[in-house]
Amino acid sequence: MRPVLTIVPGRVMSPPPPGEQRSRFGFVQQHTTRIRVQRLAARSRCALYDETAKSKEQMADLLQGKLASSEAEQATPMPAAAPVAAAAPAVLPKAVAGGSKSAALPMCVRACGAGGVEELSGALDDSMVCWGLLRFQVGSGTYARNKMVIIHFNGEDTPAVLRGRLNARTKEATSILGDAHASVEVKRKDEVSVEWLCERVLPFITSDDGDYSVSKLKAEYEKQIRENEKQQKRASVSARALTAKENPKCKLQAKDALRAVGKASGAFNWALLEPVMLDLHNAGYGGISEMKEWLHEDKVLFGILRFTFGQAIVKHVFVHWVGPKVSTVKRGQFNSKRGAAEAQVRASCAGLTFSKEVHELEDLNLEELIQELKRLSIVDGQGCFETAINAISVDEYMATLEKEREEQLKAQMGDLEQEVTDKPPIPEIRTGVDDVRKQAEGSCNWLIIGPGS
Repeated sequence: MRPVLTIVPGRVMSPPPPGEQRSRFGFVQQHTTRIRVQRLAARSRCALYDETAKSKEQMADLLQGKLASSEAEQATPMPAAAPVAAAAPAVLPKAVAGGSKSAALPMCVRACGAGGVEELSGALDDSMVCWGLLRFQVGSGTYARNKMVIIHFNGEDTPAVLRGRLNARTKEATSILGDAHASVEVKRKDEVSVEWLCERVLPFITSDDGDYSVSKLKAEYEKQIRENEKQQKRASVSARALTAKENPKCKLQAKDALRAVGKASGAFNWALLEPVMLDLHNAGYGGISEMKEWLHEDKVLFGILRFTFGQAIVKHVFVHWVGPKVSTVKRGQFNSKRGAAEAQVRASCAGLTFSKEVHELEDLNLEELIQELKRLSIVDGQGCFETAINAISVDEYMATLEKEREEQLKAQMGDLEQEVTDKPPIPEIRTGVDDVRKQAEGSCNWLIIGPGS
């Protein structure tokens, strides 16, 4: 028999003895199969590089995964039936690489609210790393106790590489949040609760006032949170106090607005009409200061303003607004509509006390208008002199206006209830931190910061 020359890629082997030909042939086949598998894996990784390596940082992460996979392949012989599975572990660094890139973004506010630690816990996720500032407040007035707590949330499900890069920014985050009475680290959102917070804050409260326990502290804290949420809701609705034009649900005609102003307890206490067709320009219940916001410099408008003093005295003033930037032609054209506008106003407001033409906002001075109303009331003989002096005043008007405003806000709250329950807008990071620290009623008492855009 002629000797058989066995060829192995990369080297030449001497002919094996006859008894070893079968084992040597098996070695060659296994070795060749391993090389093919490694080539297929390398091609798969090259394709993955082209799709996912969008930065040097991503390429480094992927390369690290490739080297780890190559070492594993060399340490353990791979069966010939599994060439595709070799490229699977390289998918994991893709998510890590994207997260690693986001870890370098500037710090921003991720969430905030006025619902205390329970609300803060709901905004956490076990796969994130972030930092929170929480204001713990019990009592009110001179008996108020406020403690600041920094929470370093080190989510246990966060990928290791991403977690390390985020935790490296802890010093930066705590410097943004500022000083605190306590700083704690948590790895699971379920650990963040009222009891957990009270246990950590109790030593600081006890140093101020020894008569406290965890249960008592929890009860007072929850009471304070409920009150704070009410204050925030009230402030949110107040900020959303809408005029007729701003409220999309308000479909109001001019005669309806004038009729409301004409009533002693109507929904609006001022209304303005356009000069052409005497259509409604706007109406509201915020009094003279709110009406002045809608007197534009380039318009001619006709309006009615209701003054209410207590429950007994109601006065109406007709306002003819001529903006300082209205052209001479338009001024003459629109001023001719004054008679028709005044007649339309009188049809809804039977008793106009007086009319006033205004060219500058400063001419609508509250003190001067009320002084004129007081003078005319005395001249007309409405009640005795003492009653007119005491009742018709700026203080009485403002007090009654505030009551009217509260009543209308309650009615408006029903329409805006769904909007008010929405989360407040995310503030700038410095504004958010100051809001948590300022200890004002209705302000946010917690926020979470982290890298983001």
